[in-house]
Amino acid sequence: PSPPPSASPSPPPSMPPVPPPPSMPPAPPPSPPPAGCTNSNSLLYHPRYVVDDGTCKFLGCTESINPEYDPEANVNDGSCLHLISGCMDSTAYTFRSVANVHDPSSCDFLGCTNNESPNYNPSANVNDGSCVPVVKGCTDSTAINFLSEANVDAGCLFYIMGCTNVCGTNYDPTANFDNGFCKGIAPGCKDFSSNCINGDTRYTCNDQKQCIYVGCTDPAANNYNSSATFDDNSCTYDSGRRQLQGTLTTCPDPDATNYGGALPFVYF
Repeated sequence: PSPPPSASPSPPPSMPPVPPPPSMPPAPPPSPPPAGCTNSNSLLYHPRYVVDDGTCKFLGCTESINPEYDPEANVNDGSCLHLISGCMDSTAYTFRSVANVHDPSSCDFLGCTNNESPNYNPSANVNDGSCVPVVKGCTDSTAINFLSEANVDAGCLFYIMGCTNVCGTNYDPTANFDNGFCKGIAPGCKDFSSNCINGDTRYTCNDQKQCIYVGCTDPAANNYNSSATFDDNSCTYDSGRRQLQGTLTTCPDPDATNYGGALPFVYF
């Protein structure tokens, strides 16, 4: 007989699934750095603090107007001084030694406040009657107008020797003291203007007192000439008539070439 068919092999038994490894718990967050007072000058300072949290306390005077004011202090420890206002300038007449708050308006400085006085004190604000009377004059002892009692200089003059006579040929307009050596002095009438009748080239300078000026000498006339010294009967008036106030018919200058002669004028 035929052998019996062989039996099929049985499948191996299935394995149970491998469970996943257990998950790890998350790492805890890092701890913040310790915060506190990091200023070693504060009473609350501790070296373990890394971050300053504003808790530092500084003792001192916190009144800003006080002389003992400490700008770093945030806790008033009672060290502020009692305020005493006054003049703290030791050069002032009203200096107050106990003052700890300066008041400039309370400072008085004594002295002469007259700015024209020789001892004027520009720093003084209270006149103490010490001003020296002003005497103006030349204060240079080498000058010709030196004034010994002068205390405010008003200008000095110094000797400049030379010929001071304008009629001299060597006249020096800068000289203020005549040296007695003027040359060619010949004063006279040297005016050759149309109304001067005795101008002469022989003179070195003009002396108007010696000149004879003709013209109308009546102030009431329309053509009055204030420089005229002799009336030439030329005055005119509103009526149209001329008034004779004198007659100059001959030359009155003895130095003139026509002295005593008739003048070349037409009279009305």
